[in-house]
Amino acid sequence: MHTVFIFKILISPMILMMPKKYNHGFTALISIVLLASGTLAFALVTMIHTYSYVDRVMRRELRIQSHLSLEGCLESIHLMFRKDVYIKGIVIIREFGCQASIENNYDGNVTISATSSISGVTTSASSVKM
Repeated sequence: MHTVFIFKILISPMILMMPKKYNHGFTALISIVLLASGTLAFALVTMIHTYSYVDRVMRRELRIQSHLSLEGCLESIHLMFRKDVYIKGIVIIREFGCQASIENNYDGNVTISATSSISGVTTSASSVKM
């Protein structure tokens, strides 16, 4: 009776807690899959945030370049107007990526509307009166 009692209380839980041979591979496989998917998810999120940051910085630089090109375009059109006071219509300046519309009523009222576009980023200035 004492042996059955000792077996039920001391040895029986030990047998139940002993790992089974077929459980070792399953646990290793699941842990490898979880680690790999976690690493992949972390890398994906990191790449998305990096791309977003780089795109934001590039767009800012393109806006600055487009604005500077527009200023250069307007200065060039002002010089063109000083040279030829009868200028009217659409003027395209490829060096600045600029297109300007000049409205001249020949009474001294000149309205210039210019648009500069660099790599899809567009800056415009409308109604510049001389």
